[in-house]
Amino acid sequence: MTLTSARTASRHGLSGTIAWTDRSGTADALEGNITVSAQAAAFMAGLLGVPGAAALSALAQTVPDAGGVTFVPTLAGLGSQDWNDVARGTITGMTHATTPAHLARANFEAIAHQVADVFQAIQAAGGASGNRFLMQLQADLAGCPARASRIEEVGAFRAAAMVMAALGGSKVFPTDSTELAGPGSSIATRQLARKAWERALRQAMDR
Repeated sequence: MTLTSARTASRHGLSGTIAWTDRSGTADALEGNITVSAQAAAFMAGLLGVPGAAALSALAQTVPDAGGVTFVPTLAGLGSQDWNDVARGTITGMTHATTPAHLARANFEAIAHQVADVFQAIQAAGGASGNRFLMQLQADLAGCPARASRIEEVGAFRAAAMVMAALGGSKVFPTDSTELAGPGSSIATRQLARKAWERALRQAMDR
């Protein structure tokens, strides 16, 4: 989500929304809607029979890459930027050498690719951060440093802070952040990964 100076109609598949309303007025924003993001980790963990996202992350980090596997978690259609209700999830690029670890890694790469897609749309238009492995992938694929608040449930914190302000208290927002990761992959590696993701995304929409 990114704040805008007024209600804006996006030409890049983003949704116009209200960020908040308080005594000072209404703040408008553009929002990138991903239908299945962090939930993809729970889905893949179930498929592979591992106990949860943390175990899936540990498994993913046992391989240096996804071995050519690309997972597109369009399990409930596509939101921003494509808005395609009939897109279905796909796993491509598997061979006899594919292992559960490659599928686990492809899952986290898919989450990072989806966020990178929205990030690019927001650039054109003007709970997961607690996983350091995912944040490194995010930095690699978006090509920029990833920062996160030390408070994982920052959405709930800010909602509570706004209630406090509405009741006459002072506004409190978490400002203590840490740079979790900087881009570690080369531009060429990033471009190859993004092109593979785009091909797999087109396949998911080819219904």
